[in-house]
Amino acid sequence: GPLLRLQNGHVDLCIAASSHAGSSFVNGIESILLGAVQTAVVVHPAILSGRARSEDIAERLRGTRQIVVGGSVEGDAGEMAVFEEQAPWFVGCPDTKRRLVLQGLGWGRLPMPLIKHDLDDGRLVSVAIPGLVEPEEFSVWAFRRANQTVGLVADAVWNGLSGGRLVPGLQQISQTTAPELSFD
Repeated sequence: GPLLRLQNGHVDLCIAASSHAGSSFVNGIESILLGAVQTAVVVHPAILSGRARSEDIAERLRGTRQIVVGGSVEGDAGEMAVFEEQAPWFVGCPDTKRRLVLQGLGWGRLPMPLIKHDLDDGRLVSVAIPGLVEPEEFSVWAFRRANQTVGLVADAVWNGLSGGRLVPGLQQISQTTAPELSFD
């Protein structure tokens, strides 16, 4: 996704999430850890139809289409499917995924800021099955290619992010030039 576009020279900077704490990135890429976002696996309440045991919920999810956000560039598969025996539906963005889940057409992992009101109002239900589908935290990073001249706007955005001025409530956590990134 965004990191591949950066590495391929299609963008000057990007913001991307990673579930790997202390992730390593591509040589020549500078990064700023902006913060973290919690995610939850959610489903429309009607799909669970009162099921409470993990085995029952897992079986219900297995029989319902998983919705995943697909990669946006060649070589990026996007999210991984949980159940190999059923092909997921691929969508282009988290909001489309949320709208499909709200209609009861599938289930999937979404960021808490996007679904908090839906959970609070009972329009979605969060499910957690240890070892299968669990809440997860993603680190949110800003990236740019090191030692490359960028335009005034990209430079101003980077300087704002590195000083914590563009993201209310977040302070600069770290800035590193990281070693390697695996696109496996």
